Amino acid sequence: MDEAMRLAGIWSARVPWSPLRSLRHWYRERQTTAALLSLDDAQLKDIGIYRGEIPWLVRKQLDAG
Repeated sequence: MDEAMRLAGIWSARVPWSPLRSLRHWYRERQTTAALLSLDDAQLKDIGIYRGEIPWLVRKQLDAG
């Protein structure tokens, strides 16, 4: 699946908006959210994140860059 997402990124970089770019963004958001949610509360506290903030932080970060 990751190889397909990489190839989709190469193709979608050439057009201003594409369904593949949206799919890649959604997939990255989902993977990042899952990774952060898998951390325990102590680890989240170490990096200064509350569990309830994770979806908002991921969306904000991915939309910014």
